[in-house]
Amino acid sequence: MKKGKIVLGLCGFCLLLSSCGSSQNATVGNNTDPNNHSVSTTSMSRETSDIQYLKKDLENGTVSIWYFETSTPQDTIAIPEEINGKTVSQIGERLFEGNEEVKTVILPKTVRAIGNSAFNFATTLEKVEISGPVEILENSSFYGCDSLQELNFPDGLKKIGDHAITACSSLTDLYLPGTVEEIEQSAKLLLYKGVRNVVVTLGARGSLIVNQNGALLVPARKVSAVDTTGAGDCFNGVLAVALSAGMPLEKAVLRANLAASISVTRRGALTSMPTLEDLESLWQMFSRDDMSYVAEG
Repeated sequence: MKKGKIVLGLCGFCLLLSSCGSSQNATVGNNTDPNNHSVSTTSMSRETSDIQYLKKDLENGTVSIWYFETSTPQDTIAIPEEINGKTVSQIGERLFEGNEEVKTVILPKTVRAIGNSAFNFATTLEKVEISGPVEILENSSFYGCDSLQELNFPDGLKKIGDHAITACSSLTDLYLPGTVEEIEQSAKLLLYKGVRNVVVTLGARGSLIVNQNGALLVPARKVSAVDTTGAGDCFNGVLAVALSAGMPLEKAVLRANLAASISVTRRGALTSMPTLEDLESLWQMFSRDDMSYVAEG
């Protein structure tokens, strides 16, 4: 099964994602949830107000945030890395479900899982900043987030549950890393939800385009990579420019592959970006018209 990175930008429209639950009335003190898990609350100071979090202890010694309450309306919620000295590793089920206030949620690098319906129908949610290797997206975790515009996951994501990213009409920027298992199946799932084209980057193998025509592997130029910093940004930028100029998707992806192949041979981020002259010289050698899709049998 191929593995790679899914890039959703100007290539298509994603109709997936979930909503963030609303700020609930958290109970202060020791509590018990419906499944008899022991939970407790803590208060975290946030500039102009306090946020109370209700946590649930997990078997591995970390905690899941199960509930939260703010004393005043908040459009940005920054989840803490620790609560009472214990690492926050999970965004609990339905934590932001139905929320109609929060626009941005910032997840700490410690979070490894986003629970069932965690952001279900969070209609005002526009952005979720993810800095750590989230490994699991449970079912419907980002379902019905009408205002969500971007969702980018670092390397480490492995499992995407059913309808995890569904009914997100404003989503134009979705990045899923190559660590996702059964990446082609995930790409086809996006097609079923209304996305027209899915581009999966496969590192040294090139990029895979998946759409209603089938699958097309766009090969990469063989190079000796020294630093991959900024290669993804390079690919995305060149792809976006090529598409906006009216270049066919297949050629735009090939052009983006070539740009990224230059970037990985140089150190740094901005310093590794190729010039237009660099790219054009390669384009003259590698541009091709004989690429064809492989339809499903």
